[in-house]
Order: sequence, then C-alpha cells, then structure tokens
Amino acid sequence: MNNNRRWVAALLLVLAAALPAACGGQDSTPQAKGTVDASGAAAARADAGAGTSATAADGSDAPPPEATCSEAQPVWAPGGTALTLPIALFAEQKAVVFGEKNTLKDGAIVMPGNLRFYISAPSLLGAGGTKIPVDLVAADGHVLPYGVQLVDAGTAGSMVVRLRVPPGSYTGISFTLGLPDVCNDNGTSRMSPLDDASGMTWPPPFGYLFLRYEATVTLPGGRAEKAGDPVRVVHMAGLPRALFAPVVSASGGLTVTSAPLTRPLRLYLDELFKAIWLPVEPLPSNIVTPPPGIGFDTGEALRQNAPKVKLFTLP
Repeated sequence: MNNNRRWVAALLLVLAAALPAACGGQDSTPQAKGTVDASGAAAARADAGAGTSATAADGSDAPPPEATCSEAQPVWAPGGTALTLPIALFAEQKAVVFGEKNTLKDGAIVMPGNLRFYISAPSLLGAGGTKIPVDLVAADGHVLPYGVQLVDAGTAGSMVVRLRVPPGSYTGISFTLGLPDVCNDNGTSRMSPLDDASGMTWPPPFGYLFLRYEATVTLPGGRAEKAGDPVRVVHMAGLPRALFAPVVSASGGLTVTSAPLTRPLRLYLDELFKAIWLPVEPLPSNIVTPPPGIGFDTGEALRQNAPKVKLFTLP
C-alpha cells in the first residue's frame, strides 16, 4: 500500500470508529489489562463544573465537549497575581544545556536538538488535591490565544510559562501536556501557536504533536541500547476524540500574595526517559497508529506514563 492509500485507509478507519460514538456512544474495550491513563485535555475545566464526561476509545474518561477551538478563551482569574515559571532542563539533578553535549552518570552523552511541547488547561493545586483553573498569559498579561502555550527550548524567551493566579497557598500546579481535544483537529487556518510554523503539525487524521523531542545520543563504549537508556526521538501525539493529552503535575509549595512571584519549573529528561521505558498498554484494535519509525512508539509510552513519573517539579 503506498503512502497516500495508507493515510486514506487510516482516515476511513478513524471515521468509522468515531461515527458510532457521535450517534450515541460506542463500547470500546482495551485488549489488555488496565486502561490507558489519558486524562482529558479539558480536565481543569471539568473540575470547574463545565461540560459532562464521555468515554474515550481507550476506555478512559474523555474531556467534556467544547464547541470550537476559539482564539479567545475564558478568563479564569480576572485581576490576579502574575506567577512566572521559567523552565529549566535537568537530568539526574544536574542542569542540562540544550544543544550541547551533556554527560549522564552512566557515561551516556545526550545532546538535545529539538524540544517543544504544548501546555494547556493549567490549574493550581489546593489542599486535598483541589484544582483552581488559572490563565496562561503573555508577558503583557493578556490571555494567550486558544488558551495554550508552545514551549520551544530552541527559541529565546519561549521557556517561560506565565500564569495569572488568585492569592493563596498551594501545593503545586497541574496542566495538560498537550492540547485540549477540541483544538487537536488538524486546523490549517489558525494563528500561532497552532500553525505550521509551530513544527507540531501532524499528518491527518492525527491532529497535532503534543510533544516533540529529538536528540543525539552516544552510549559509552558503543554498547547496544538497553532499558533505561536515553532515547533519541519522541513524538507524542493523540487522536482526536479518542486518545487525549496527559495531565501532569509539578509539586512544590506556593504562597501567592498580591506581589508578582517567580518560581523555577524544572523538566527532568531522565524522568521522561523513565516514562518511556515503563510498560505500555496496547491500544484497542480500532485505533489507527502512524507508520513505525517516526517516534510514535516512544511518544505513546510517554503519553500513557507521563502522569506516573516526576516529569516536572517546583523546587
């Protein structure tokens, strides 16, 4: 089957899987034990009481329905305090320099050359795990288009997340590592960061990439790769209305007053590698996957396992 026929066949399969759900729901049962941990991309809005839950193709709770992927997003914390979170790359408790060779404790050398990911639906974590939805904002305080941010380690100024938050005491933050499902639909006429210039567009019917990571890895002594080693390519993607972006959290006490606050947000590459080497549940047979060799397998492992590791922290 040539490439064009492959993607046409994939699209037909996705439409066939989605149509019953649109007409009253579909009973999809995973073929392996357990369920894929794929929390809905609109989890924070669900906690705020918006919408109703549904069932995803992998058996997990789908996000509540949203009408459109609108450039204008609701304002969750009008006024509020500016919380600035500069992102720093770490591995094994040491800073990682993007674009340069970094030696890990086992002698492996990692040189990250591409790291981008979307953040959406941020919340502050209160006592007892309660979630307080907050806004992603630009440096000027305006809410970001579509309520999402593209973080790009190769772009100056991109590695900073800014939130507008209400004063109070919190135990950390959570956010969707990717896009809300309503925006994950191969839109071609949207503005940044949902345009082709993002480097995150994905062939139909797969929506956007949620996270893209590419690196050069040199293993000590030229040995073969083994479980736990750094990986070279990760393309984490979902499938509209079926496979959703994971929700992750970063623990760390936050006391927010009326004064602007800055706290570092660390992203641990060794935890990313750990997530990829954890067991992965097979996807249901009606889920279409991209051709092998483009990082989807490592990306799917990350999508399933990101909530199980300490990918982010607030030191």
